[in-house]
Amino acid sequence: MDPEFFCKFSVDEENRLGNLFWRDSTSLLDYIAYDDVLIFDNTYKTNDETFETYKWLLETFMASMKDKKPISILTDDDEAMRKAIDDVFPMSNHRLCSWHVSRNAQNNLKDDELLRNF
Repeated sequence: MDPEFFCKFSVDEENRLGNLFWRDSTSLLDYIAYDDVLIFDNTYKTNDETFETYKWLLETFMASMKDKKPISILTDDDEAMRKAIDDVFPMSNHRLCSWHVSRNAQNNLKDDELLRNF
């Protein structure tokens, strides 16, 4: 019923689902109108994604969005994701999400005054 619906998947050697991506027409229209920032929440350190998985996802995202590249990308601090972004979107600005930076500061700064100033 959605003429701009996009879906792509891959399977592994045993024909099991490996990757899955979908988006509806509203997502496409929103991205075309507001493509400056892509926020990517990959639930850092709770899943087992690889560079190859992220690269597949980002390339599939690009294909679904008519090859329109984001200006900036916000993520948490995932090494595999960072490498995939550099590979697929070399001209996009990659920044860390301020929530993750703040949380990291709270977990690692032991000086309350320094944390307040931060």
